[in-house]
Amino acid sequence: MINAVIFISYAVAAIAFLAAAGLLAVSRAQHRYKALMLAASVMTGVWALAVVASGLTTAKPLRMSVVVLEQLRSLAWIAVLGFVLFIAYRKRVEKTVVALMAGAVVAATGYVLAVAAYGALTGELSELAARLSFIARIVLAVVGLLLVENLFRNSGAEARWAVKNLCFGAGVLFIFDFYIYAEAALFGVIDAQTYAARGFIDSLAAPFIVLAAGRAESWPIDLHVSRQMVFRSATLLAAGCYLIVMSMVGFSLRALDGAWGTVTQAVFLTSAALLLMVILSSGKVQARGRAFISRNFFSYKYDYRKEWLQFIAAVSDSSSELKMPDRVIRALANIVESTGGALWMPRDGVFRVAASFNMGNGLPVFANDDPFVEALGIAPGVLALETGEVDGAPAAIPVPQGLREHNRSWLVLPLLHAGGLIGIALLAQPRTDVQLSWEDFELLKTAGRQAASYIAEDEAAQSLARLRRFEDFNRHFAFVVHDIKNLAGQMSLMVKNAERYGDNPEFQKDMLRTVGHCSARMRTLLEQIKSRTAAPASKVAFDLTERLSRLARTWRLQIARLRTDVPKEKIQLQGDPDKLDTVLNHLLQNALDATGAQGDIALEAKIDQGQAVICVSDDGPGMDRAFIENKLFQPLTTVKASGFGIGAFQTRQLIQELGGQLDVESEIGRGTRMIVRLPLSGASEITAASESGVPKLKVING
Repeated sequence: MINAVIFISYAVAAIAFLAAAGLLAVSRAQHRYKALMLAASVMTGVWALAVVASGLTTAKPLRMSVVVLEQLRSLAWIAVLGFVLFIAYRKRVEKTVVALMAGAVVAATGYVLAVAAYGALTGELSELAARLSFIARIVLAVVGLLLVENLFRNSGAEARWAVKNLCFGAGVLFIFDFYIYAEAALFGVIDAQTYAARGFIDSLAAPFIVLAAGRAESWPIDLHVSRQMVFRSATLLAAGCYLIVMSMVGFSLRALDGAWGTVTQAVFLTSAALLLMVILSSGKVQARGRAFISRNFFSYKYDYRKEWLQFIAAVSDSSSELKMPDRVIRALANIVESTGGALWMPRDGVFRVAASFNMGNGLPVFANDDPFVEALGIAPGVLALETGEVDGAPAAIPVPQGLREHNRSWLVLPLLHAGGLIGIALLAQPRTDVQLSWEDFELLKTAGRQAASYIAEDEAAQSLARLRRFEDFNRHFAFVVHDIKNLAGQMSLMVKNAERYGDNPEFQKDMLRTVGHCSARMRTLLEQIKSRTAAPASKVAFDLTERLSRLARTWRLQIARLRTDVPKEKIQLQGDPDKLDTVLNHLLQNALDATGAQGDIALEAKIDQGQAVICVSDDGPGMDRAFIENKLFQPLTTVKASGFGIGAFQTRQLIQELGGQLDVESEIGRGTRMIVRLPLSGASEITAASESGVPKLKVING
């Protein structure tokens, strides 16, 4: 049954690839890839026919030819992929690297053919030789997959459209080759059912090969090469070769007599895998690998786009717990694989260490007028401490003895911004030997200028934050002074009214309450000044009606013609009642200043559209629109001889803190209405008050 499946499976593969070869042969496309793709398709079809024929006879030469044709088929597709990549990389890849890769492929193929020939001639083949033959075929599959991965990953968006079908077709062939021979190497024999399915699976690649040939004229001559992908591919290839060699040694150890063979093999393979993980995780090994790839595969040492994006991401990472100087010095160190660094910044007339990692103790402090600091500011460049050169050229810079003798010092980079020196970066010795070139110097200086701008921006932000704290304190102090002025005005008016109403018992009671209120308020203000912060707001529920009535009784002693229209029902609000008292006292005081003691002033309240509306109106001279929009709420702007220009500004801010808003209606010669709108504390109060028929505000100035 298996033989019949193998016959049909490989017959389908032969028909598919020979048909693909026929289509390639008669197509009108003329490109440099046509001949290779045609040869590879023919070789694959002939190999499939050989497998079909080998199932009809037991002749050893025919079975030997199957192995030979299979290797030629694999080499043909490797040649197709390698030819495309060689054209793309021909100016970047060293000939020795190409020779080493070709040598590995030839060695693996030669071993497979030699083992197959020996087995065909002698009829005997050891288990170790068979396993090593399977591993050699895995090497070919891995090389093919590496070529597929590089071609697909390193092509741009437009080029990928043209080469993706070649990658899909060749990828199917090499992936299944890897699978079938990895399983065979593990169990010592090729699984018959998996081998039978191979023909059907390989035939799936034929349509992709035909499509790829149709687009071959669009294949680019110069593909984009990603350093990261080259590094990963090289790492994968090196790790694969390492594992193959270790597997060969492991299988050899297993051949030892007795129980020690299996034990030795298990210990050896585990140790080899652990050693591989240690090597791949080593920063020094990674640095040397990147340096080798840069020297042998690329005309430029750095992938500037990648380096710049990584540097900006590291410096601007606000989520990091590191402060800006720490982020800057670490980002600069990563560029040249440095293992440590330090950053000096000017503080109190000297350059002090603002950030340091892996540098130990003993870093010096530089005065602003130090010749070393002055030299860095005049002739900026990358200073190599070992040679005393700046940007690779001799220079005379007086390096302090403490810095020169530090056992980890390597490079000094001045950080310049707006023509001034705002930092000095010191980088420690790198993980591997680095031959500095003009690329290193230019990249470090460019990154240093960008780092200096970030440091300057961070310093400016901190200075602005400090100024804002001072501004908050000054504003709060101004509010306190203004409140004290209002309280002094109230007490002054009470003294004047005491001459007229001093014998009135009601006046005496109101005066005592007012004096007590003023005294308590002044103590609160003094505590705020002492603590230099605003008193914490107390959000409590309070009755607006009750507070307005009490406020009206106090002010009626000072304002002869004060009219009030306050509802009897409760108006429940939520917030700081002291802030509301301050607001209304300011508004009433301003109305009194505008009209005098004999003016008409009204204090009214109502509920409108779910809000408590409080209006303080007067019949004073009024204000024009320009004054209201441009000057009324500007701090330190006033038309009063004894004013501070703080009241209106503070009033609006307090109302905003209460969650409300302040509207102003005024005209020259027709008085002013200051309207305060505050949210109610609950829906129940809104409904009750709305049904009570609270009178609406009267419009004074139209």
